[in-house]
Amino acid sequence: MTERLVPGTAIDVEKSMRLKSGQVGFGTVLFQSLAHIAPALALIFALTVGVQYAGAALPLSTLFGFIGIMAVAFCVGQLARVLPAAGYYMTWTGKSISPNYGFMSGWFVLMSEAIPMGGLYLIMGTTFGAFLGAYATFSIHWLIIDVVLAAVMGFLLWRGIKVSGTAGIVLGTLELTILTVLIVWLIIKSGSHNTLSVFTPGAPGVHHRWVGVLRAVIYTVPTFAGFETAAVLAEESREPRRLIPRAVVIATFACGIFFVAGAYAGIVAWGPAKVAGYASSSNAWQALAHNVWGFAGALLVFLALVNSIAGNSTAEATASTRLMYAMGRIGSLPRWFGAVNQKRRVPLNAILILTGGSFAISVITSYAFGGPSQGFGFTISLGAIFAILLYISACISVPFLYLRQLRSEFNVIKHLVIPAIGVLVFIGPLVSTIYPVPPYPLNIIPYIDLGWLLVGLGVLLWLRRNRPASVEATAMIVLEADPDEPAMAGAAVSDAAVESDASGPDGSVVAE
Repeated sequence: MTERLVPGTAIDVEKSMRLKSGQVGFGTVLFQSLAHIAPALALIFALTVGVQYAGAALPLSTLFGFIGIMAVAFCVGQLARVLPAAGYYMTWTGKSISPNYGFMSGWFVLMSEAIPMGGLYLIMGTTFGAFLGAYATFSIHWLIIDVVLAAVMGFLLWRGIKVSGTAGIVLGTLELTILTVLIVWLIIKSGSHNTLSVFTPGAPGVHHRWVGVLRAVIYTVPTFAGFETAAVLAEESREPRRLIPRAVVIATFACGIFFVAGAYAGIVAWGPAKVAGYASSSNAWQALAHNVWGFAGALLVFLALVNSIAGNSTAEATASTRLMYAMGRIGSLPRWFGAVNQKRRVPLNAILILTGGSFAISVITSYAFGGPSQGFGFTISLGAIFAILLYISACISVPFLYLRQLRSEFNVIKHLVIPAIGVLVFIGPLVSTIYPVPPYPLNIIPYIDLGWLLVGLGVLLWLRRNRPASVEATAMIVLEADPDEPAMAGAAVSDAAVESDASGPDGSVVAE
């Protein structure tokens, strides 16, 4: 089998450190993004936060956020088209900007993806508690839910991407079907109360008209978080250069339509004039479903939420473990993380660390901050700053990549104007993470993130001094050669170059 190395190091040509290639198709890749976005979870909880500023004009704010995030999705597609790799942000920025930036991007992903995993365990326990408290005579302690979710997620990841990906498709389809039917039902039932006034800044409850509408975009944009994680399946999917950009754009577009329609249906069905009650409700969508379908409606929304959280957990874990694996195989994390189970071809050590570590984080934060709800808010918020920085980095990487290395393909609109729009969209959300200063314990998050940044810089300096090839290799991917696909300019390396990069198993570059 011949292989193409991009751009010039050869560390993961070791067959013992390869994931199983070509095992999943478009459906699994698409639902990796969809499940990570978690449409039900985002619509029911995350999107509602914007009501405090946008009021009944939440659909308008959601539409603006949708337009902005599509610019970022386009940028991610442009990167994944030529740099398909399990390391996604690490490889994109490492190749486009610099290997140093690539390592720091990988370090950011560890905080934005891996650390917040514990919060998903907690929100699952909270969801069960709220539903059983309202409709049942018994309860289940959140810690039991924690254990069950961790065990199920670990098992699915251990079975491999084909099994976990199929589970994601089933869960995601069920989730989207339930809520899509409910959205359409609410719009039809609203009848003459349907109104386009909720797409104007003059809608009830808007805080200072356009100021409130635009400020709410800060909260609508993060609902799309995870759309780019289809890229982590690049080395396990068929035709990654074609399927991954398509999956990223389709998932983002579909969820954008879903969120705008959902925001509209929720506000109109609740009543624009009563939007304050919508914002203060612990689960407005469960109340809306109960109103039109009775207990069956509340149960269906509960099932959709459970599916959403389970799917989101698996998708986020898939992204995190593939990144840990990608960093481990090049030595920028301990090589132990790059180990692959020889039977199932999955990064088993990364799976074990993530599953156990996430469970520990969920327990610690819940008890430290007064309960699972508070622990969820804290853990999820930990990665917000880095997630935004990664989106901005993806947009910046596009002009760097196409001007430096793909100049013949450079297009001003595609590779300069659209990335600039993506950067502008996230300036507001980035500022909002630190100002106005949030209440405790969220106010300590910027300091924790600063500490993580400084530790990452320290690790980078150590690697630069002791394992420089591990940093340079952040810009490297390996794919089976496809003579019908144009390689990136300057990407190919000669056998002599590969051999000259070869080193031992100490974490530097290894060639066969």
